[in-house]
Amino acid sequence: MKINDHSGGSEELREYEVGDLIKSEGAIYLVVEHAGEYAIVDLGDNSVSSLFGSLRELYSTWHATDDRLVRGEVLVKRV
Repeated sequence: MKINDHSGGSEELREYEVGDLIKSEGAIYLVVEHAGEYAIVDLGDNSVSSLFGSLRELYSTWHATDDRLVRGEVLVKRV
C-alpha cells in the first residue's frame, strides 16, 4: 500500500469523521467504522485501536494537538 499525501497537512481537526486521513507525529491514520463502532487504523503497520461507541469518544481519546487532516489517495496493488 502506498499513500500519496497531496496536502500540506495544515488543517487542524476539531472532530473525526469516518474516512478521515489523519497525519500525526509522521504517521498516517484512517478513521473507520465497524458494526456501529469506530476505530483508528495505523496505515504504516495496519494496527487497529480499540473500538469506541461514538466518533466523539474516539476523538476525545485519540486526538493530539498535531493531528492534521490530509487529502490523499491509497493505492492497493494486487499481486
